[in-house]
Amino acid sequence: MKRNSPELDKEELQILADFERGEFNSVRNGCEPAYRRHAGRRFGGRQAMTHSRVHSKSLLAISMMMAVAMSPVDSSQLRDFEHASTRPNRRAETRESGVFDEIMGELFASCFSFIFITLFIEPITTLSSSSMARVDSGFVPIDDEKDVSRSIGDPDLPFFRIDLHYQRVSSNLDGLDGRLEAGYGALAAQVRHTRYEERKPSEKLNFTSIHGLLRLSEDNRFETGLGFGALFLDGDRLSSGFSMTSPINWYPHRHIAVRAVPTLSWLGGSTIGDYDISLGYTRPYFSVQSGYRWLRSGGVSIHGPYVGFSLYY
Repeated sequence: MKRNSPELDKEELQILADFERGEFNSVRNGCEPAYRRHAGRRFGGRQAMTHSRVHSKSLLAISMMMAVAMSPVDSSQLRDFEHASTRPNRRAETRESGVFDEIMGELFASCFSFIFITLFIEPITTLSSSSMARVDSGFVPIDDEKDVSRSIGDPDLPFFRIDLHYQRVSSNLDGLDGRLEAGYGALAAQVRHTRYEERKPSEKLNFTSIHGLLRLSEDNRFETGLGFGALFLDGDRLSSGFSMTSPINWYPHRHIAVRAVPTLSWLGGSTIGDYDISLGYTRPYFSVQSGYRWLRSGGVSIHGPYVGFSLYY
């Protein structure tokens, strides 16, 4: 090949050869003048490109290609959360942290089981009986015993309750949450559905949980419970797993309600923690709340404040 310019090294000749083969199509338009001058020179044209200009054009082409390759792709908080929550069992990964973590996990589970059986079974049985007695229309206080029977329209131990909340996660993400609870005394069931929607990129993620509840209440100031059931996570695909919850309601005043609801769910090899705390103003048959909800799985979280209301009977 005849050249009318200073000697080109092998790397620059390779870059020019790539231009001619069309391997730089993504930036070819931006370097068309250089390409034409080189092509004209190679086929006997009179135009010549100096060594420095060839070098600068080559660097420009490479820079443009790297910029295209490194340009950010729209990330989705909801998609990241779903992938973190449904990833396969990571037992092999956790083994890298050592045997100590596994031993401590087994020890914690054994201690928890022992404490639960020895300290809570009897109180649970007693409080369950109290819950049933509080909604029994035939309940009569004995002597000077305080009347702790539940009145129709009280927020605790409802026969029927519906909660509706709007949660603000960010300017790009928000959620709508609804919960339905129905039961009698200590026994109840609940269904909770939360729909998160992201605008850019457009994504949706649905959480649906179903729990059977054992409600425990000795008087109208405090109520707790245990719930076992399942969580269904619907995004790119539908996943499900075991779930347990322990709602806590405290009524320090007849018009004030403090509610905390920790929930743990297991989908495959991942754990989803759902933590919900709120402060409410209560009246007979309805209340309004403001709270904060935080969902976390595998280092990815969705959290933000919410407002809403409840109707109960």
